[in-house]
Amino acid sequence: MINHYEVLGLGQSASPEEIKTAYRQLAKLHHPDRDGGNAERFARIQQAYEVLSDQGRREAFDLDLLHTQRARTRTRARRERGSGGRTAPRAAPRTELTRLISLALPRGGRFQLQGLMGSVTINPTTPENLWETTLKKFGRADLAQLAESVIQLKLVGQREVVEALYPHPTETGIAFPGPQGRLVQQAFAREGALGGAWGAAGFRLGLAPQPLQVIATVPRGITLHLEEILGNLTLGELGAELVCTLHHRNELRAGHLTRARLTLTGNAMAYLARVEGDVDVVAVDAAKVLLDGAIVRLRAQVENQGHVEVLCPVTQLQATVRGRGFLHVKAAVREATCDVHTGGYVRLAELATPLQGRCTGGGLVDVLAARRPRSMA
Repeated sequence: MINHYEVLGLGQSASPEEIKTAYRQLAKLHHPDRDGGNAERFARIQQAYEVLSDQGRREAFDLDLLHTQRARTRTRARRERGSGGRTAPRAAPRTELTRLISLALPRGGRFQLQGLMGSVTINPTTPENLWETTLKKFGRADLAQLAESVIQLKLVGQREVVEALYPHPTETGIAFPGPQGRLVQQAFAREGALGGAWGAAGFRLGLAPQPLQVIATVPRGITLHLEEILGNLTLGELGAELVCTLHHRNELRAGHLTRARLTLTGNAMAYLARVEGDVDVVAVDAAKVLLDGAIVRLRAQVENQGHVEVLCPVTQLQATVRGRGFLHVKAAVREATCDVHTGGYVRLAELATPLQGRCTGGGLVDVLAARRPRSMA
């Protein structure tokens, strides 16, 4: 794997200004049109700058580089052990730790998970899945009422990481002290340490960059805010409103939701199996979204190579599509307003009322029931 930082002679903590300066100096020095220039090295310099100057691509490269470095370290250690030569004392193995945490539903009535690298699974809290630790903490008087007012968290990961996130009470709720990892901090430029992660609006959890597994249960119907998570998310039949931002290669799979507001960039993917309400979705770069259920109002912004596919009927559609973005509704639409610009494409299986909006720069809307493209003034 080519280390783009080494190509530019920089460290991983280099600022955007330092990256730009290094690129200009090296590109000028090695340009093929210059005496003594090197076309092959110039191409590597250009590639390095294209990756590191784009925030999303740089974050993805940092993750790949981290995994590659860890793999090389493990391979070198195995070779040294097999050589029979003298090696440095091995560090104690990192053991895995599981921690169970039970919390009362915050005053804001929502659950917010933010700044995490790992996998997240969230299911409804029910009388049947209440943990023994939860029952000991809150009592057993009314299990149905308890299920409507408690959040359960199970953290699984390296011992030193999980221990650093041990919660303690504050004046407004619960805080998770501990250093915020450099990768997550760089990727999303969030402020503060984890001790201030609790607010009156809801529960927020920030974690270090080592991959963790978070298994949570929350009361049905509460609002979920899932942001800046480097990993995959799986949501059960929560009957909740979801606000979610996904980057890189993140993947979201969700069951029953009453409303969804999604923003996807990079190669992120989202599959919402049953949405019964309104959906707002932004899909840019190579992001892909698949929606099903019974959507009342769909507002979609699809750009670059974003792809949004809808399997269910839509009462009202408002769409802006441009730059090779693609929106495909495979069921009936009652009302549609589509602004389709250069390279954008909207495909509708059936439309009950006249199409509204405009097409410019080669944008196209195709209503299959009419079997002909619709061009709008």
